Amino acid sequence: MEKNYDEKPKQKRAFETRKKLIIAAEELFNKKGFYDTTSKDIAKEAGVSIGIFYNYFKDKSRIYYECLNLGYDDDSSKIIELLKGLFDEDEDLKTKIYNYLYDGLLKIRSKIKIVMERDRIMTDYPEIKKLIKIRDEEIIKEVANYFSSKDSEVIAKLIVETTSRNAVVVFSMEDSKKQEKYMEYLAEMLSCFLEKFKK
Repeated sequence: MEKNYDEKPKQKRAFETRKKLIIAAEELFNKKGFYDTTSKDIAKEAGVSIGIFYNYFKDKSRIYYECLNLGYDDDSSKIIELLKGLFDEDEDLKTKIYNYLYDGLLKIRSKIKIVMERDRIMTDYPEIKKLIKIRDEEIIKEVANYFSSKDSEVIAKLIVETTSRNAVVVFSMEDSKKQEKYMEYLAEMLSCFLEKFKK
């Protein structure tokens, strides 16, 4: 059987096209919001036909999920990194949590509209809600491994939800001094809570 020498270049092109579509969608969702952006807008921004868009994504809700997922592995590894070194004596626990929250705040700036529309989209698109729930449960299970309490999953959910949801709250504050104070108090609250689990 003759080898198909075009297979790898085709795969590379497919990967690049998909990436272009996701980047275009992220830009448009941040500029116009999810509900004011159409699949046609995304295809046009990416420089491809609407047919090409549908080769990769069932609808715009699927590409929204991909945009939300960008950086998920990084977020996941950062929270795990925070928990691994949670009780090292080298650095104050409150400072560690504050730095983690600050990193999250910087990251969310680039996708604020995407994150802020999440709850509404989850209500309107049950399929996306299901995918997001599966993804969130994965990180909660991973975080739960760091606690020996019988309520480890509840503790993990509290940490994950508190840190991710509060990044949006902090970002929506216009006063930078208030942002800083809010993060300080949040870091203090979480550090007091986590001190209970110090061995």
